[in-house]
Amino acid sequence: MAMYYAERISAAAEQGNDSSTKKGLFGWLRSDIQSKEQERERVVSLRDKADVADDVFSALVEYLYHALQVQELQEEAFAQWRLLVERMKEEGYSLRIGQVWEVVRQLVAEDEPFFQKNRAVQGMDAHGKPQLSPSDQYQSLYSDALRHHARTLNQFATMILEQKQDASKDDLGVALSHLKRAASLFERLQDTATLAIVLNNCGGVYRRRGQVKVATLHDIGTLYQKQGKLDEALHYFERLLPISEQVNKPSETVSYLQHAASISQEKGDLDKAVDFFQRALHLHEQEEDTSGMVSCLSNISNIYLMQGKVELARQFGERSLALGQTGGDRMNKAVVLLNTGYLAEQRGKMQEALDYYEQARAISERLEDHRVLVDALVQSGRAYLAQGELVLARQYFERALAASQKSKQDEQIARSLRMLGAVSLARRNTQQALSYYEQALTIIEKTGQRDELTDMFHEMGSFYAHQRKPEQALDYYQRSLALAQQGGKPAQLARSFHALAGAYGMQQHYEEAVSYFERALALEEQIGNPVTIFQTLNNLSFIYAEQKHYEQAMSLLKRSLDLVEPTGNPEHIALVLNNLAGLSQEREEFEQALGYAERALAYSEQTGKPYPVAMCLNNLGGMYRKLEQWHKAIELHARCLALAARLGDPFKKLQFQQCECLVTCYEALGEQEKSTEYRLRAEQLKEQ
Repeated sequence: MAMYYAERISAAAEQGNDSSTKKGLFGWLRSDIQSKEQERERVVSLRDKADVADDVFSALVEYLYHALQVQELQEEAFAQWRLLVERMKEEGYSLRIGQVWEVVRQLVAEDEPFFQKNRAVQGMDAHGKPQLSPSDQYQSLYSDALRHHARTLNQFATMILEQKQDASKDDLGVALSHLKRAASLFERLQDTATLAIVLNNCGGVYRRRGQVKVATLHDIGTLYQKQGKLDEALHYFERLLPISEQVNKPSETVSYLQHAASISQEKGDLDKAVDFFQRALHLHEQEEDTSGMVSCLSNISNIYLMQGKVELARQFGERSLALGQTGGDRMNKAVVLLNTGYLAEQRGKMQEALDYYEQARAISERLEDHRVLVDALVQSGRAYLAQGELVLARQYFERALAASQKSKQDEQIARSLRMLGAVSLARRNTQQALSYYEQALTIIEKTGQRDELTDMFHEMGSFYAHQRKPEQALDYYQRSLALAQQGGKPAQLARSFHALAGAYGMQQHYEEAVSYFERALALEEQIGNPVTIFQTLNNLSFIYAEQKHYEQAMSLLKRSLDLVEPTGNPEHIALVLNNLAGLSQEREEFEQALGYAERALAYSEQTGKPYPVAMCLNNLGGMYRKLEQWHKAIELHARCLALAARLGDPFKKLQFQQCECLVTCYEALGEQEKSTEYRLRAEQLKEQ
């Protein structure tokens, strides 16, 4: 077959009308050329617009393919193949060279013995070095060719961009296509330094096209992050890290680490996020960048708080605040104050939290940073809402709404409306609450932000769940789940599964509820956040308790307590202990129930929030009533009544319940005057 194609080439050389073919293709493939000048005279240009006919070139390729499999012809054919590659590279890259590379690539794939890696080769090359095997020569030439091709592509693109400052979209498209191909080749060659240059050039093209910056790995990663494709986004930023470290650009490395950390945090991989922030913190410390150190310390503190690791959160938060007071820009200081306030709030130090929020508000107002200003107002409002101070909470949320409307920040407007809805719901004004939620939903739907819409659908579902309307709740939870599945964020998916489980539990569809809770739990354990795991275990225990499966329920609550106690979060610990007390009471284990309830009350008092304290007082009072320890029960119910009265209208039902409990206690003691007093008060509350 080799000779057949050789004869076809010779015949074409004799019959051809073009001068290049008449010179004879085999002539210019000879490897015994005396000089570069002679060599150039005999070169046939094989560029895309060359005169060599397609059928002649195809015959040449076929000849090489077959000759390289004939032992007597292999050495000469391989020398001809190398010369052809070199000359085509010199004349300019063409599509045809790909066919030449394919000849050897295919033979390598077919395990042709001539190209086996372990084939022994004798002699020295022209530079006095040991002769490489054909396989090694092919790999070396191929790498050189790829590098040459990639550089050529980058040069072509650069020429387009430099020569045509007003280049058309088509021209920019051609340049971008060249650059993308070049980037792919440099990445394959592991030439990170040149890859970074090419990717930067890509960024320039996208900017000139007026499109989203997706050219550099940074921009591609950011785009994927905005699209919710977190695995892809993290992949690009992790690829950027060794590039920036190699070229020794700490500022860029820090930027990539912080992006990788925020993406990991979105994914719910909080330990990985902490690791990235710690690495960024180390670089900031080396550069003596106070603002950067403050930011990293604050972020680490927030993650530890999310994980329920209150003591670690406090340590990093205090370091952040101390540095922020001595250095860094003022806006960064405002953000740190907000974070420190939230940490104080979670530790039950409500007044301390409000003081920090107020400081942050004052700074952001002076600097006219409306985003941080809205954050400060919302956080203050949330703190007052948690304390049952509904009038103050509403005032802060209204100020937040005004500030966000002034700056035309749709997401912040929607957020403020949602918080106003929460206040209305606490005041039992459900129609007004629904109006606020629907306004927020309309705004978010217009923005098209998937994460925001996912959260809003979830919140609408929670509104209807609060109203004991499980069908409407399920509808919104399913819509939230559909969006969460598009985004693929484990934390969002787990939240949706958890919410659906609760709605099915409300309908007493226990099998579906257990299934969704277990799906939520599997994701939460994968994420490794003890706070969300304890919440799911806690709520799953209710489903088993409703079905009188007390052993399973108790086992889940004990697992939940084991998870939450090391975090040191008093509100979470109090919640689990309260549930353990209630379950123990159901099992008529009254001594154990009292022990849990007393501990729950002690922890709830550390939260600084009146509602958890009121619930613990009510539950503990009920236990002492069952044990007919009337004086102890009276003490607890009276404290709960005073607390509920201070909280105002939204807690009238709780006040009514406490009055009835006190009536029962005083009647049991034969104190009719006191019994009548609380009966009248209960009747007045009922009429209101």
